[in-house]
Amino acid sequence: MTATEKKTEKAISKNIHQRLHAAMKKVEYVQKEDKKQGIQYRFVSHDAVTAAVRPHLVEEGVIYYPQNMVTKVDGNRTEANFDVRFVNVDDPSDYIDVPTFGYGIDQQDKGPGKAISYGVKYALLKALGLETGDDPERDSISHEPESKAAPAKIIPLNEDEFWNIKDGIAESRNNAELDIAKEKAVAARPRMTDDQFRDVKAIIANRRAVFQKESERLNIPSIHGSPDETAANYAEA
Repeated sequence: MTATEKKTEKAISKNIHQRLHAAMKKVEYVQKEDKKQGIQYRFVSHDAVTAAVRPHLVEEGVIYYPQNMVTKVDGNRTEANFDVRFVNVDDPSDYIDVPTFGYGIDQQDKGPGKAISYGVKYALLKALGLETGDDPERDSISHEPESKAAPAKIIPLNEDEFWNIKDGIAESRNNAELDIAKEKAVAARPRMTDDQFRDVKAIIANRRAVFQKESERLNIPSIHGSPDETAANYAEA
């Protein structure tokens, strides 16, 4: 076996930790970029980190990619939680996962991309033990939480609507009609004042009592109609 073959065999036999360790020895620092317009500080960008570490990972036979991603959108901010998997190209079953997350704030459609870039950048920095810089990538955009719809405004019953409900109850001729009038009153309950609701309940109770008393007093056989109907008809006669 030649020296070259021995060197190749040794390289192939390295596990993922040994390969990452070898890459760590080749890059120690990522230069911060100059200040960008509208940003008052220098930082290490995703592209700068990628440019610094990718050649050494490729040389050591390591690829990486995000997986197991869960995203959440809140207004103009996207949050991404995921793992970055570093894989031994000579043995795909040999890998490590680095948990990470990222936030991306953007008024248009770049939020998800920013969140993923943020997370990948920090996974690379932490996996290889590199300096992180002063601050994460961010624009001079404040977070705007997703607006929640205001509850629908309840419009109180006007006088005509309230009297229509009361008249429907008072003019009911039997329990069946009273039940229909009661359903309308219940549907309008959110728009009633407490006094209006008590008034309606009292009318319903009074009307129910009238039907009950007339039904008990007359006790007409069902061939002439139900006790409720007979009692109501009698009351109107």
